Amino acid sequence: FDRARTRRNSVAPTNITRNENDLTFELSVPGFSRGDPDITTEGNTLTITGQSASSDREFARQEFFTSTFNRSFTLPQGADTENIAARYENGILTVAVNLENTQRSRKIDIQ
Repeated sequence: FDRARTRRNSVAPTNITRNENDLTFELSVPGFSRGDPDITTEGNTLTITGQSASSDREFARQEFFTSTFNRSFTLPQGADTENIAARYENGILTVAVNLENTQRSRKIDIQ
C-alpha cells in the first residue's frame, strides 16, 4: 500500500455573497468538527483558521486527510465586527457579517 502524508495545508474553497444587510462567507471544510475553526477579527480583517484533530489510527491507505486552513478577508469599512454570526452544518462553515453601518450609494437631491 502507498504511504501518504497525513497532514495537508489547504485553502478552504469559499463562496461570498452580499445583500443589502449582510456579507456571507461559506467555506467548504468537510471533516472538521464544530469547535475546530477559529474566527477572529482585527481591524477590518476577518480571519478564519482551522485545524482538524489528527487521528492516531494506522492507515494501510489514506486518501482523505486531516488538514489545516487559513483564510483572511478584508471587510468593507463600517462592517459590524462586533456582531458576526457563524454556524457549521454538513461540512459548510457559514459566517455572516452585518453591513448595516456600511456606506451605501445614494442620490443627493439638489435644492
